[in-house]
Amino acid sequence: MHKLVQMKSKTYNGLDLLKFIMALFVVMIHVKPNAHSEILTAMLNPIMSVAVPIFFVLSSVLLFNKLMKVNGGGYAPLLRYSKRLAILYFCWLIVDAWFVLFKRPYVSDGFPDGCFEFVKDLFLGTTFPGSWFLSALLVSVVLVFLGMRTIGKWAVLIFTLLLSLYTYYVDMLPAQIRVAYDWYAANVREEVNLSFPSQMIWVAIGMWLGCNLEQLIKHRKKFLPWAIGASVICYMTALCCSNPVLNYVWVVAICLTAFFIDIPDKPIFKRIRNYSIVIFLFHFSIAGKMLMFCAIVGNTLLTNWFYYILVVMVSIAFAEIVLRLEKIPQLRFLKYLH
Repeated sequence: MHKLVQMKSKTYNGLDLLKFIMALFVVMIHVKPNAHSEILTAMLNPIMSVAVPIFFVLSSVLLFNKLMKVNGGGYAPLLRYSKRLAILYFCWLIVDAWFVLFKRPYVSDGFPDGCFEFVKDLFLGTTFPGSWFLSALLVSVVLVFLGMRTIGKWAVLIFTLLLSLYTYYVDMLPAQIRVAYDWYAANVREEVNLSFPSQMIWVAIGMWLGCNLEQLIKHRKKFLPWAIGASVICYMTALCCSNPVLNYVWVVAICLTAFFIDIPDKPIFKRIRNYSIVIFLFHFSIAGKMLMFCAIVGNTLLTNWFYYILVVMVSIAFAEIVLRLEKIPQLRFLKYLH
């Protein structure tokens, strides 16, 4: 979503590269090519655990940076961002209409129950595979922005941090404190960790980075070694244990590293920026066919990795087709797929 809020005066090729790499790890989450290797699983699972959070941060950091420059934090960029994100969601909703109609219970629930469930899932849940990211991003950005304007940046950051910790450690809490979580899981979305209450912290981190981006960039030479060092230390620690606080620090360190690294401007970075969101949303269409594939060629580490590479290549090919077709005047609407 980096494309949604490009800054005319500055491009961050490191962000485009990081988002593309994280898209490959998101595919890995669903294809699971490491299932037959404990070593690869242990080495790559920590990175997969922060792939989606990094997407949230990178999709919001430049927006909030721009919001602070326009009328002291005006609403116009937020409205444009929300509109662009809503169009992106709607386009992929059309692409995955078959799934929404035949895999979701909206039609069988009838009217008005089916319509109510659809609207609820549209904004607070999931309508097609991967759509929860778009809805959680949209809701989180709006709430974080409103919170920033009313109670302040630090208050928003602290509140979302506490909310994230609450959803992470909820099983360890007394029943009385679980009431809100249980109600949300029962009435809104069962997978609370895949909805805005648990993911809003990443948008809040993107807000904090965006609001302080200029100051951070001024000291990039001083901060870059620290960011790289923190990233390495967090990864090594995650190999032994995992907790949300470690992931908060790790995600910030990785994103800062991407900001601080000065990569020469080349057309390829704009292209892989567009690839990233298409890969993120399209790969679900073929990732689920792995069992069928393995039934034919066998279920081994080699075949699993072959299928993973196949999913990535098909997703990139689909993205490239979209980018080429959208140049045709009659097909310009395809640009809304990324």
